[in-house]
Amino acid sequence: MITLVSRETVFAQHKNIATEISEMQKAFYDEDYLALCDNEQERKAYLDLFDIKDLSFPKINTSYKVTAIDHDELKTYTKTLADRLKKLFLATGIESFFVMAHLNTAFIGNTDNKYPPLQKAFKKFQNITGDINYNEVISIDMDDLGDLVDIAFWIARCDASAPEYTFFHDAADRLSFNICKHGNIHLLEYEKEILPHDLLQQFGWLVMDNRCYDKFTTDGRIKGRRIKI
Repeated sequence: MITLVSRETVFAQHKNIATEISEMQKAFYDEDYLALCDNEQERKAYLDLFDIKDLSFPKINTSYKVTAIDHDELKTYTKTLADRLKKLFLATGIESFFVMAHLNTAFIGNTDNKYPPLQKAFKKFQNITGDINYNEVISIDMDDLGDLVDIAFWIARCDASAPEYTFFHDAADRLSFNICKHGNIHLLEYEKEILPHDLLQQFGWLVMDNRCYDKFTTDGRIKGRRIKI
């Protein structure tokens, strides 16, 4: 079941993802960029991106790893990825996620990009949220993971104007992951390791050395990737 939730609600109830995003926003915030804004409207729009930057949270211990599946057929990739994620997460008792961007901005950056797989993802996103410019949180269970994995992958891969990080955060506040433009899973675990290397390998996942490469091309050029001018 998919429900729409406010960022404020999720941050109030899930301190680990609130802490992670707050720290990211502190790192992304640029006072020099703010000084270059031409008017108050531009300044406000920029400041609104950082909705949790100024809040303080207790320090948490996190572990980070990059993991991937051995699958290089682009047309079937998101279905295969979602199926493998479901098996892995259900085996560890993870049943639902909050999906949100690291900044307070729309998930989609460039609706003018007409690349067909991306447009299909845009349409699916709008059907779910009712708003192509939606910028809050999408709450999902495992039945809906496939749709959101498909949407997040194509946005990350082809919409260079979209937020750099779209998090899938475990509703039990134990881990988060995002999908990069190469289709790899960047995993953050809070306090306790839930997915050790041996478990990942048991389910057929590759544990990478924190470096990503594009397995769908030979030259690294991503077809359909555009930035909004």
